[in-house]
Amino acid sequence: MIWSAIAHTDTRFTAGREDLHPDEGASVRSTATSDTHPPEGTISHGKHGLRDTLFSLGRVIIGKASAKGFHRAPGGPEHTVARVRVWTKALAIEVGIILAVPAVLGLGLGFFEINPVQAEMLSSVGDDAHLLLNSFPDGTLTVEIAFQQSVGPPPAVAVSTLLARINETCSKASISVDEHGFASSSTVFSDADLANLDQQLRQHWPYPGTMSLFYLYLGGSYAADSAVIGLAFRASSIAVFEGTILSDSSLLGNAPAVTTTVMIHEFGHELGLVGVFGHVPNEDPAHPPHSNDPNDVMYWEVDSTQIALLGATPPTQFDAADMSDLSAMKQTVIPYEVLPWVVLGICAASAVGLVYFDVRRRRALQS
Repeated sequence: MIWSAIAHTDTRFTAGREDLHPDEGASVRSTATSDTHPPEGTISHGKHGLRDTLFSLGRVIIGKASAKGFHRAPGGPEHTVARVRVWTKALAIEVGIILAVPAVLGLGLGFFEINPVQAEMLSSVGDDAHLLLNSFPDGTLTVEIAFQQSVGPPPAVAVSTLLARINETCSKASISVDEHGFASSSTVFSDADLANLDQQLRQHWPYPGTMSLFYLYLGGSYAADSAVIGLAFRASSIAVFEGTILSDSSLLGNAPAVTTTVMIHEFGHELGLVGVFGHVPNEDPAHPPHSNDPNDVMYWEVDSTQIALLGATPPTQFDAADMSDLSAMKQTVIPYEVLPWVVLGICAASAVGLVYFDVRRRRALQS
């Protein structure tokens, strides 16, 4: 079927050329069977047969209706020069369109941090693990905390301990903190509310050279589960429900310690802990993606009011198994991260292939 389609397409090319040059139609038809070039409507098995076939197939694939301008021109040197100019312009446009695809996807899907807001909106927990952990391509990190004014900023001990864990796990040349308040009377927050607040309040987004981690510190509870006190909900976005911590009688008097543990626990999820990608030995199969060690900050009870069962001093450290997981995580393939480069590679290869076959075709027709 493919070969027939190509032959039919080339036949139309020949017909079009004869219509444009009726006075030369006879000579075109007569010489087509006498020189080394086969009739333009058949599949050549001669010197240039495979090359011509690949060229025609390429034009069909990219949606060209004809190969006019690439055949030997009947109008002399001036006409040939004009045809070459048309060929060069068409080739440049085609290559430009192919190479524009990654840029368009970058704007629409956030590839290559071209549109960081859109990238975060479409991301999932753990997708930015490599950007958080590694020094390249983002050598600096900004920790942004937007706190609801009804509860004020998080305890200083919570922020300082969080920064200590970041320094232990992430290879960043510098880390800065930006805290700012916002007014809201809401006491219950749905997933849609979190998404809207993330987009409205966030001032620091990931961009080339600088990674960011965003915390919503809220004076209310989570609509989907009122027992939840912390939630990582995007690749670099975290919510801490301080209102639930302060209102639960089992946590009264221990709020700063609980807040500290929760902030570190959710940060761990953004790093890919525990087993966000793949499976790791210390993952609790009954409560993924959490640790099975009650002395680990990634233990499954930490992100709900059940943290009270851990006593007055809940864990704040990543254990040895977590640190091993993070070492492995640096070598783990993240599909969301690889996809843009796959698209770029395909487009680059397509552009190179298009230029190669068009140049070969041009040389063949001029020989």
